[in-house]
Amino acid sequence: MPSPTSELASHLRTIYTETVGDQFATNLAALFGDESWATAFNGGDNRWYGPDEILEQWLLPETRKHPDYRRDLGPVWVTGTDILIFSKVSCSLEKGSRVEWLAVDVYQTSGGKIVGARFGNDTIARQNLDRQIDATGMWAAIEASWSPVTTAANRIGMKFVTDQKSAPGTAEERYRPIMERETDDCEMWSWEVEGLKHFPDREAVDRGFWDPLFPLIPDFVEAIEQPLIFGNALLLVQNPGGTFTNARGERTFSAWYNLDIYVFEGDRVNRFFFARDTLKDETQMLAAFDGAPPNLPDSIHLAPFNLADD
Repeated sequence: MPSPTSELASHLRTIYTETVGDQFATNLAALFGDESWATAFNGGDNRWYGPDEILEQWLLPETRKHPDYRRDLGPVWVTGTDILIFSKVSCSLEKGSRVEWLAVDVYQTSGGKIVGARFGNDTIARQNLDRQIDATGMWAAIEASWSPVTTAANRIGMKFVTDQKSAPGTAEERYRPIMERETDDCEMWSWEVEGLKHFPDREAVDRGFWDPLFPLIPDFVEAIEQPLIFGNALLLVQNPGGTFTNARGERTFSAWYNLDIYVFEGDRVNRFFFARDTLKDETQMLAAFDGAPPNLPDSIHLAPFNLADD
């Protein structure tokens, strides 16, 4: 007999695949319990309580702002009382073309009702409405690497990663040991300012993502708000932050939001799937550097400044 969470996941699949616009919003809100809450990436700080507030202040404004709003369903993970849904959101513009952005939604459930939800959107793509997204490679990698079973070795790797996040020292001292736990064939997909970025091998992950991060934000830290285990994957709901120093030597501490997924092969990280509030991240960085970006080699983390055009 299916569990209440599995039945709820089945209802969510139907809503994501068969409803559009306001119907999507109202059908989804009907699955929330009376004492539920929801939060979302939207470039700011927010939380809504109860199905009526979630519907009126988040879901309906989203569907009404984006004509012919619909979801293209990706992988769905169900573990215990938690559900994670990867999807691609799209809407139609007046000129008739469809624009797209990625979403990762996390639902916490009890008794067959949603009691908490985190709606993760690529907020820059959602704001600019100027992109077509090809998520097939990322979704195929998710399907190929994920298992619903959490092994003892997986748990050791997960504990190591979470402990490192709060370890003392610099960002490099915290994250270099995690890099050393990558499998030789690891890959990363990350939401970035310019769109979905794929790092296809370990060298690309380290040189393209991790190494440029350390000189940009030497004290970079990610406070774990909530860890959730989905089989061999660890989802970390986090508040990342750090101190930006501009070319004038002025220092500003900034913080934003992300959802980071680590998929394990034994106790080693085999896949990274990083989603974050890209708009909040970009806004904070631009304000901190105040027109004076640091004198560092151009990298994916400096994309907001379009250094190549300077």
